[in-house]
Amino acid sequence: KALQQNPEMADAYVKRAQIHHINNRIEEAKEDYLKALEIAPKSAGILVGLVYKYLEEMLAPASIVLGFAPIMASIIPIVLSALIGIYLLRKSG
Repeated sequence: KALQQNPEMADAYVKRAQIHHINNRIEEAKEDYLKALEIAPKSAGILVGLVYKYLEEMLAPASIVLGFAPIMASIIPIVLSALIGIYLLRKSG
């Protein structure tokens, strides 16, 4: 409903992207994150969310192919996203 009332609300796209991700609709999640980034290109939260989603999507199959522990496919995106978020927050403020 928020997007129907205000289609330029970046936070609403981020929330919907998170819901898509929970429901394993990765393509829809990426589309919403990219739309949010288009609306608010300097948003650290949106950038970190996109980094996390892309890393997670890349590392899950890579853990099988390359033979590293699947838990690392979960931990690496979390750690890298946190570091990028901290960097962006320090840089902006």
